[in-house]
Amino acid sequence: MTRKEFMSELANRLARLPKDERESALAYYEEYFDEAGPDREQDVIRELKSPYAVASRILADHAIKEARRAPANPRKGLSALWFILAAIVAGP
Repeated sequence: MTRKEFMSELANRLARLPKDERESALAYYEEYFDEAGPDREQDVIRELKSPYAVASRILADHAIKEARRAPANPRKGLSALWFILAAIVAGP
């Protein structure tokens, strides 16, 4: 797997996140690859394990953050629940 393939798969798996959070997460991992350099690209991919694993952690963190917010609307509470369930299902 290449960096481009990794990032593309990660972007696809993070499609459920709000745009700003998705872009922030993708920028973080782009910078992570940049700092490692092109000669360590495969080491970074092995370290991160898979786009699936990274996305699961990000979605779980998002779900926890959403669940901690006091929902003003019961539907928002259900939205947080769906994120938690999606993170659990997407987890390894």
